[in-house]
Formats: sequence, C-alpha cells, structure tokens
Amino acid sequence: MSVLDGGRFTCNLNSEVVQIIMAFMVITRHIRKDPTISIAQMVLLIKGLKHALFRERLAYSSTKQLKHNPFMERSGSHSGSGSCLYSAQRRSLESLHKLILFLDSNVKTMEQIMYDYTNTMGPSYVKCWLELAITHHVGKTQHDILSRIQSWLDEQCVQDLSNIVGPTIDDDEAQVKAMSSFEAIVHRGYNASIQETILLCGLAGKLAMLLKPNIASWDVQKQTAFTIIALLPFNKDVFVSLLLMAKVVKNIFALMDTQPDENVLLLLCVLRSMLMVGHAIVVEEISRQNGVPKIVSLLNRNQEALQHVAFDCILELVYNGRMEVLQKVFESEIVKNLVMLHDSYKETWNKKCASLGVRTNGDGHAHAYPFANALIEFAQCFVNGLGLRKQEKRALKEVFLRQVKEIVQDKVEVANITIEIWWCP
Repeated sequence: MSVLDGGRFTCNLNSEVVQIIMAFMVITRHIRKDPTISIAQMVLLIKGLKHALFRERLAYSSTKQLKHNPFMERSGSHSGSGSCLYSAQRRSLESLHKLILFLDSNVKTMEQIMYDYTNTMGPSYVKCWLELAITHHVGKTQHDILSRIQSWLDEQCVQDLSNIVGPTIDDDEAQVKAMSSFEAIVHRGYNASIQETILLCGLAGKLAMLLKPNIASWDVQKQTAFTIIALLPFNKDVFVSLLLMAKVVKNIFALMDTQPDENVLLLLCVLRSMLMVGHAIVVEEISRQNGVPKIVSLLNRNQEALQHVAFDCILELVYNGRMEVLQKVFESEIVKNLVMLHDSYKETWNKKCASLGVRTNGDGHAHAYPFANALIEFAQCFVNGLGLRKQEKRALKEVFLRQVKEIVQDKVEVANITIEIWWCP
C-alpha cells in the first residue's frame, strides 16, 4: 500500500517535513478549482520546506561533529551501523533538496503564467485561448508534481525498510508492514530512482539474509519471500544476480529442512520465480547447492500443490540446464517418481469415477487427473531445451525411454510415450 492510500510511512526526516509534503499533495490535487489561491498556498509550503530542510541540515551537522569528537571515537560510541545511519540521513537530505528545487521551479512557472494571464489586455478570444493554455499547463504540472512527490515518498519508504529490516530487529510487525509497503511499490513497475535507493541501502542483501534458518520469525521470513518474488521482475538483470548467488538459493534449501510442507511450498515458489526470471543462472546455482535431488524428492510429499510447484521447477531445470544438471535429475530417479505420481493420481481418479458411476475404461477418463502427461511433458522439456546439444538430447532420449520401458507396466502407454518422444525434433 502506498502512502497515498493510507499506508504506514516513516523516514529519516522528521514528521514536519512529511506533513508539509502531504499538505502540498492535497493542494496540488485541487489546484484546478482555483489556481491562484492554490499557487499562493504552495509558495508558503515551499518556504516551510526550505526552513525544515535548513533545520535538518543543522541537526545532521551537529550529529556529524559529535561523531568526529575525539572522546567519542576513543570510547567507541559510534559503530559501523552509526555510519550507515549518517549515510542514510545524508541521502534523505539530498533527496529532499532535489524535491524542493523541482517543486519551486514548477510553482514559479505556474505563478508567472497566472501573472501574465491576469495582466493580459485584449479581445475576449485571446483571454479564452489563454485560459485553455493555462488549464492544459496546470493539468500537466499537477501530474508531474504528484508523480514526483509519490516517487520521493516511495524512496523514503525503501530507506525506511532498509533501516528497520534485519535479524537484530525485534519488531516483527513493523518489518512485515514495511515489506508489504515495499512490495506494493515494486509492483507498480520499474523506477530508476527506486532502484538506485535499493542498491545504495543494500536492501537486496538484507532481504536475502532474513531467509537464513533461525534468524527471524516465520512471519517475517514469509513476507520476505513474497517481497523477493515481487522484486525479481522489477529489474531481473540487476536483482537476479544480487539476490541469487550463494544467498537466497542456499538459504532457501537450508530453511526447507526446518519447515513443514505448507511453508516449504512458499519457499519453493520463490525458487520457481527465480527460475522463470533467471533461467540458466539460477539452474546452475541450484545445481551447485545440490538442490536438484531435494526438489525431485518433493514429488513424494502428500500435498498436491507442493508436487505441482516442484514439477514446475523440474521442468525449468531440464529446459535450461546443461548435461550435468540433467544427469543429476535422472540420478534422482525422476522417471520412477513421475510414474508413481501418475499411477497414484490415476488410481484415485478411477476410484472416484467408479463411485459416481462414470465409466473410464481404466484410462482415467481422457487424462483428466493431475500429472496425467507428466512423463511426456518432462521429456519434451529436455528435448526442446536450451542447454543441451543434439547429441546429448539423443542420448538422453534413449536413457529416458529405456527407464520408461523398465518401470511403466502398461505397454500401450509405453508405445504412446515412445512415439511422442521420437517425433520430437
């Protein structure tokens, strides 16, 4: 939820600045009703912002001088976290200064236009034309100001999240709310200033840290997972690499070992999102963390949703993976697991149909049950995949069909699978 929708908001600046900014937004929304009065009110608010910025700078300077006091340095009162806080305060001041310059420039332009209009003499059609021009300019300026202020507020929310998120913070509710607000921000789409703020405050690394086992409550880790899923497509070229290598993937597999199935499902959804965005890079990292057999083993769980997400991950692995990854998949007895899964759901479906008096002829009634075509889907993924050469695909076809003939009892089904696979290019 954004600040404009009534969401939670705190920042490094005092509440006076935020109150003035919010008042400025209210006036901007109603500027078309009476531009002259609204502009006069805006001028007064900008003066208030300048005075508030001056006081913030004085407070920052005095704090900085205190930091460099020799006695304080000897006593070790300021740690690395203090330096990070000073850096965040400086960025907030710089950001506010840029916002004030932007607002001041736009308001002065509108003020000059209204002055020219008031002092213009001439026929009525000239006045009418000027009114139309002013209405257009005021509407455009209104949109620009509201967008710029929202962007500034979003930047402050990101900085706020960076300040309160971490294993040393005990306020779980505050962390969850801040991450929820941040999730809404990145869902709006790419924004260069938001990305810069995320990178400057190191938020990606802090989120990855929260997924370590026993470092935070499950409520915080659950919201962290949702936040990472939202952040990945924000700019996949940047955040896949930042959130990936030996951080999220490693932490997720470690966390899976300590959580029940319903929590494992959410963590696996994070991996699936990473695979869908990062493709081969994520596949290699999962293989490096020995995660392939762990994902395949999830097919044996008794939760259908978990089995489906695990199967989606496996399809991504075999479609984007190199020969080494495919060998790990086959070594994990993927064919046997898929056959068992297929037979289990087919038997359940046939029993259900029999109890309802529906004839299926033993074929599962047109394959309406889950994982009915799992073997064919799996084979088509690696046959049409991006990570294998033609010779490797041909060799894996033979391995796959040999295992199918050994495990599948239904000769008709074996024949159908064989035809499907050999017809693949």
